[in-house]
Amino acid sequence: MAIILFVNCFLISVHFASTLTNFDHNPTCLLMSTLRSESRQSDLTLQYDNHLSFAHRSALVVKHLPSNITINTFFTWKMNCIEIVTFYESGNPAVFLHDLSNWGYQANVVIYTVFSVWAHNNLRRDDMVFSYLESFYTPIYLIQLNFWDDGIKIYSGFLHPTKLNWLKEWEIIPPPNGEAHVSLMSFPPGDALIRERRMSDNNQNRHRLPIEEETWVPFLQNDCENHRYFVSMERRCFAVNGPLLILQRKLNITFVPKRGPDIGVKYHIEKTLDYYVLYCQKNPTLLSLKISQFFTIIDPWIWTASILLSVYLGVTKLGGYSDIAAAFVRVSVLDGKRITWFGLLCIVAMNAVSFSYDAIITTDITTPLEKYVVKNIRELLTEFGFKLYGSPDSKNTTKWHLSVRKLSNEDDLVWKEEILPNHTCYNEFPGAAVFADSIAFDPTSDHIKNVLYFLRRQYTNVTCNIVKEIFYKRNIIWEFKYLGAEALYRNLQWLSSSGLFQLYATLWRFVDDANIRKHPVLEQKGIGALENLSVAFQLKLIFIPLAILGFFGEIAFCKGHLKILNTIKLSLGIVLETRLDPQAKKLSATFILSTMDLGICVIYITSGIILLLGAVKKNRMLCIIWLGAHGILFAMGVIVKIAYLTTGPRNVTILSIFGIATFFYFLVVVVSYIEELPVRGAQAGRKIST
Repeated sequence: MAIILFVNCFLISVHFASTLTNFDHNPTCLLMSTLRSESRQSDLTLQYDNHLSFAHRSALVVKHLPSNITINTFFTWKMNCIEIVTFYESGNPAVFLHDLSNWGYQANVVIYTVFSVWAHNNLRRDDMVFSYLESFYTPIYLIQLNFWDDGIKIYSGFLHPTKLNWLKEWEIIPPPNGEAHVSLMSFPPGDALIRERRMSDNNQNRHRLPIEEETWVPFLQNDCENHRYFVSMERRCFAVNGPLLILQRKLNITFVPKRGPDIGVKYHIEKTLDYYVLYCQKNPTLLSLKISQFFTIIDPWIWTASILLSVYLGVTKLGGYSDIAAAFVRVSVLDGKRITWFGLLCIVAMNAVSFSYDAIITTDITTPLEKYVVKNIRELLTEFGFKLYGSPDSKNTTKWHLSVRKLSNEDDLVWKEEILPNHTCYNEFPGAAVFADSIAFDPTSDHIKNVLYFLRRQYTNVTCNIVKEIFYKRNIIWEFKYLGAEALYRNLQWLSSSGLFQLYATLWRFVDDANIRKHPVLEQKGIGALENLSVAFQLKLIFIPLAILGFFGEIAFCKGHLKILNTIKLSLGIVLETRLDPQAKKLSATFILSTMDLGICVIYITSGIILLLGAVKKNRMLCIIWLGAHGILFAMGVIVKIAYLTTGPRNVTILSIFGIATFFYFLVVVVSYIEELPVRGAQAGRKIST
């Protein structure tokens, strides 16, 4: 792309001067000047010093143009206008472009750039540099100095968006009255350059808006309005196609391709000012769901009360020290003593708390960890602690956007370290999975779908989402050979009476921000708690061995106790009677109770298998069967323990009351589970309908 240069020319003359004092600065404007040179002594350095001397003699306020700060940190709002004169003698165009990126978009700034021949030739080697210069709407006046023995030959030009001209020998813009005087030897003043650029902008905005044939016309043959549809069908649609199609249908117009468009003719190209950041989170594995959460469900005061109850039962002989623990692990109490009403109530209460844990486990801990959808970049960076990593060619843009958002300590949120090239592959971003939970990446909007598909296909242990943040009110703009979308904006405002502008201003938004980023939306097939109930089975497997160990321990204690008694009695010369004493009867009852506990363990294992099958196959009937087995288990455990620990008819009433309470407990669990189904079904229905 060729440089677009234009000079309003009325007189053409070659001017030779030994010093460069040809500026007509506005005394009401702040003058800023700088020298970007690789050598301390050069002809351009001398001209820079002469310009400073000229400014001081003219009583102008001059400040040095800093190179290490961005525009957002400079108080431009305090200035009426700014005139910048920069001297460049460097082979690196980035030095020149850095200053323009800071000041090229300001409405009250005029830039004069002075080059040596060597520096200007280095700048011209890359045509993309000059096409980039055309995107700035600040007036830019280029000056090239060719140093000769008898003086300085000056070439100058004014960057213009539509007319193509090269730098010419210094062409003088005459004053309005046409009289020739000393001012003819000066460069055009800043207000004249501003008027010239504004007139060019107005002329440019009256142009028609054709579409470039080879890029956009084929895309408009597809249905690109439904984002969810074309993403799932992998059609070639970018974010701008949908608005173009709607605009075409509402206005009943047809976009016609134009071959070989003239310089300055506008192209319809996607340029969303929405800012996209890709972040990934590692999926929790089974082992990462800590079993220790089981011990933190109930308030610590309940655990303290349980310990104090155990001590109280043991000290007061109302029960045993292990009664409360036995109620939790569902093993029989070894002590066969008759307990009091208070001890019975304590054990019953701890049984209820123990089985309440099962309900909490199956409803809270086993609920799938819902991925929180981050709504804005501020939340991602400040609250979740991500660092933002942009591609090497857009790091400055990233910092600038962060500064626009006025994030606190924005420099701390940008990743400064180098990332290996294989972690930042274009259109793939595997580094998002490698640096999950720490670094967010900056993809381009037209490659989001491919990036997400790649991560989903290659990395199953991470979930990646896109944060979209609008930095400007208009989320769709047009990119032309220079930024001049005022005409289209005014036309849409003119059409706002029919609602078209409101429609267009809010066109391109995700149908459902929480789900569309998954590309495509994953249908919720489960009902919440059944998505990860294998964790509940894992918890039960931990406590089942305790009951089994208690069973074998009681058998060993029973047999060992009798053998020890026989040994003691034989050593004392006493023959053990064949009739069992009361202690033996109690041990026999303990043996029977342990056998019942083993049966309960079998029910645990069976119900756990049924639970896993129901969770895997999404079969609700199997899960209801598991709930039934759980209720039977609860009733068996409570009834057997009470039958063993209590004797006499006076406890029949307590047993009946607690049996009724057990039934209602189980009924509440089942009813709450069944009532949950239509709610989750409605939620899934709303997602599908959306």
